[in-house]
Amino acid sequence: MKKYWPLALLQLGLALALLAATAWRTRDVLTDLALQPAQLEAYTFAQTETGLRYRFSPISNWREVVGKAKTLPAGTRAAVVKALGGVVKAYCSSAKFKSEWANKHGNVPNPADQLAELRTQQEAAKKRTQQYEEGAQQVNQQMQQMAKMLKENPQMAQTMKAQMTAEQWAQMEKLLKEGSKTEAPKDDTDWAAAEANIKANQAKYDLSKPEWAIKKRLQEFVALANTVDYQAALTKGKYGNKMVFANPDYEKKSAEWKMLYRAGPEVGQAAREFAQAWLAELK
Repeated sequence: MKKYWPLALLQLGLALALLAATAWRTRDVLTDLALQPAQLEAYTFAQTETGLRYRFSPISNWREVVGKAKTLPAGTRAAVVKALGGVVKAYCSSAKFKSEWANKHGNVPNPADQLAELRTQQEAAKKRTQQYEEGAQQVNQQMQQMAKMLKENPQMAQTMKAQMTAEQWAQMEKLLKEGSKTEAPKDDTDWAAAEANIKANQAKYDLSKPEWAIKKRLQEFVALANTVDYQAALTKGKYGNKMVFANPDYEKKSAEWKMLYRAGPEVGQAAREFAQAWLAELK
């Protein structure tokens, strides 16, 4: 099973962007592995978007790349991983990467800012309703005072009635008797739904920030690498034509976990250490 370590080496170095730069020159490591810069960049971009994935679609000649990796002697593999990581890290820090990221994911509004604006609008709506209700209350109080005054002064009431049409006076009497029943304008805004819609965009906003995506992928990898048991024993499978883990729980592990196991501690542990170092820089 360990003979497949080069596949895992590439997955670590290319897919996860986990490593720190070393003295190994960029052109050397790419040439040694039959990789083109554009392939590495496309692969890195895709994996930074979606996370740990067992695939090599942007690398059309991946079998050749794996074949080249197999020829690397033990003791040099960690250095190769570091060198690949250095290339990937440089790309992730470049203006080109940031521009490509922005072009694809766009400028997504910050949900925190949107929620703050929504709270402001909600408070303003409540204040308008309150002011309207307070105004209506004041009008009713004035009507009550006028009704009392006209009751106490019939002559004034007769004078007012003479100056109005019958319809106007009828409306006045009704208003003085019942008061203003005008309701405040109804607020039909579904504030809960508006808040839910904003919160639903949090994932898009997070992904619009490449530094967030890089950090998340690094964290995911470190968490995965911490669970790999490089001492796990293998045994022949049911039909004897395939090696499987003696521990059945390990057979249920993800393809990425098994990749790290196949890579072995030289590659896997080096990748984890460099991922942790990169994470420390991002804090």
